[in-house]
Amino acid sequence: MPRTDPDYATMTLPLLRCALLTALVFPPGSWARGLDFGQIDTSSSSTSAVLVRVLGDPRAAAPAPVAAANYSRWEDGQTGSIGVTKRLHLVPGSHPGMRGPGAGAYFFRSRAPGDHETEDRPSLRAQIESYGQVPGGFVYAMAQGSSFRASGFATVRYEPRAIPLAFELSRISTRGYRANSGALSLALGRSRWSLRGGLVRDQNEQHGFFGVSYNAF
Repeated sequence: MPRTDPDYATMTLPLLRCALLTALVFPPGSWARGLDFGQIDTSSSSTSAVLVRVLGDPRAAAPAPVAAANYSRWEDGQTGSIGVTKRLHLVPGSHPGMRGPGAGAYFFRSRAPGDHETEDRPSLRAQIESYGQVPGGFVYAMAQGSSFRASGFATVRYEPRAIPLAFELSRISTRGYRANSGALSLALGRSRWSLRGGLVRDQNEQHGFFGVSYNAF
């Protein structure tokens, strides 16, 4: 028989909405090249996932818009979004900087006992990013903010040339939840897949996490 318990419905309905929005933003024809980036991390207290698709030629001189779907779930809440960000050159050169406005659809569900807070609405977003060669390797940095529940995300990633590893620091925040994480990624040959592991600190607790990522950039 179908499950009808409230927690299952609270988790499943927003995911179905995000899946529908993903199908609209990433139409079937766009999967010919596949995703450009995907990642999922999970710990004993939280799970996060992200999918990214460049809506155009990633090698074009003018940066193409980016569509992204995100999902985060923790002990007493969950949130997700899907949206598109237009990217514009901010600083040219070997370490280009890009900025861009965007918009998306967001949801939040409380999972705290006795708390039935929910929120679904469109929201504006803004993003800034930079990347390039640095001594010994390659670095990528990105920060994004949204008007939905004062949400924000920031990450910096360093990939040494000499070893198949990458080091990453990230922070995610939304009203009622903040998490900082540090990760180490091991590239699986030339497959563009990596295994990830690290520590996440949220709600004044620290947990180990593991995950997997795919990077076609």
